[in-house]
Amino acid sequence: MTIKKDYILKILINIALAVLFTAGAYASEDRALYYEGVRDARRNNIDFAFIIFDNLVRDYPSSRYFKDALFATGEYRFIINDYTNSRVIFNKIVSYPENTKTKLFAYAYLMKLCEKTGCKHK
Repeated sequence: MTIKKDYILKILINIALAVLFTAGAYASEDRALYYEGVRDARRNNIDFAFIIFDNLVRDYPSSRYFKDALFATGEYRFIINDYTNSRVIFNKIVSYPENTKTKLFAYAYLMKLCEKTGCKHK
């Protein structure tokens, strides 16, 4: 019985280590994506930046970069005159309970959307 317990303990330790290392890999992937998107935006590669931020939002909803990436996708949609989807994104951001700069800027975009569309949409 001792051999079986030791074997099970080794398996559990290996599983725990695999989960820990995998979580770390995902954390660095979302960070790398975020900074790649920022770099593209600074280089005026707006379309590429949008694709990267959109992927981050879709694939890493628990990321610490999620809200900033979500804001960037809303901003992109605003720039390309996709006001309906832009409004949806900014409304989602302002619905979060935390008060952040991102939330403040989302309110500003919502006001700008009202100016452009006459607040026809919610």
